[in-house]
Amino acid sequence: MSNIYDASRDPRLLNRRVSNAEKTFARTKVTETTVEETKVVESKTPEATDTAPKTVAAYKNSNSNREQASGAPQNKHRKSIQQLQDRTKDLLARIASQEADNASLQKTKAATAAKLRNAHTTLTTTSTSLTSLTVSYAKRLEEKNRLISDNADLELTNSDFRNTIAAQLRTISENETQIRDLQKENRDLMDRLGMLEREMAALKPRVEQLDAEDRTRMRQPRGDQPPQWRSARSTYTGRGGGYRSQYENTRERGNLARAREEDRGSLRTRSRVGGYDRNNANRPPRSASPREGGDGGK
Repeated sequence: MSNIYDASRDPRLLNRRVSNAEKTFARTKVTETTVEETKVVESKTPEATDTAPKTVAAYKNSNSNREQASGAPQNKHRKSIQQLQDRTKDLLARIASQEADNASLQKTKAATAAKLRNAHTTLTTTSTSLTSLTVSYAKRLEEKNRLISDNADLELTNSDFRNTIAAQLRTISENETQIRDLQKENRDLMDRLGMLEREMAALKPRVEQLDAEDRTRMRQPRGDQPPQWRSARSTYTGRGGGYRSQYENTRERGNLARAREEDRGSLRTRSRVGGYDRNNANRPPRSASPREGGDGGK
C-alpha cells in the first residue's frame, strides 16, 4: 500500500466549495504564467534587437506604475497567498501524517482482530470448561448432600445404639449389684452349712456310740428278768439325759434335712448367678444326708 498522497483522488476535496482566497491564488498563478510566456516570446522575435530595451523599459515603467497604483493591496494579497500556501503545506503534511496513522491503525486493527479471534477462541474453550466444571460441581454437591443425609442417619442410629448400650449398662450394673448381694448371702449360707456339717460330723460318732451301747444293753439280760425290749420310739441320750423319744429324734433329723435342702437350693441359685459350677473343682464337698450318715436313727 503506497503512502503518497494524491489530492485529485481525495474524496474529501472533490465536492467541497472553493474559497475566494483559493480563487485569487489561481488567478495570480495564471497571470504570472502569462507574463512569463510573453517575455519568452518577445525575446525570440526578430525585432527584439532594436525595440527590446524600449519594450523592457516601457514594461518596467508600466509595472512600476502598476505597483505604485496597486501598492498596499498587492502586498496584502501576497501575504494572504503566502499564508494560504503555508496552510496548504501544513494541511498536506497533516494529511500525510494522517494517512501514515491510518496505515498504522489498519495494522493495529488487523493485529487486534487476530487477538480478538484468539480471545474469542479462548473464551469459547473457557466457557466449555466452565460448563463442565459446573456439571461436575453439581454432581459433587449432590454427592455431598447424600453423604450428609447418610451421616445424619448414622448419627441417629449411633444415638439409638448409645441409648441401648446405656440401658444395658444400667441393667448390668443392677445385675452386678444383685450378684454381689447374692454372693454375700451365699457366703453366709455356705458358712452356716459348713458349721452345721461340722456340728453333724462332731455329733455323728457320739450318736453311733450311743446307738451301739443301747443295742448292746438291750440284748443283755438283767438277773432273772427277761430282756426288756424298749420301744424303738425312744433313744438313750447319754448320762443324765435319760431316754429321748423317737419323735424328737425324727423331728431333729427333719430339721437337719430341711436345713440341708435349703443350703442345696442356695447352691443351685449360686450356680445360676455366677457362683460355683456343678463340675468346678473348687466347689465345697457335698454334705451327707441323714440317711447317708448311718443307721443311728434306727
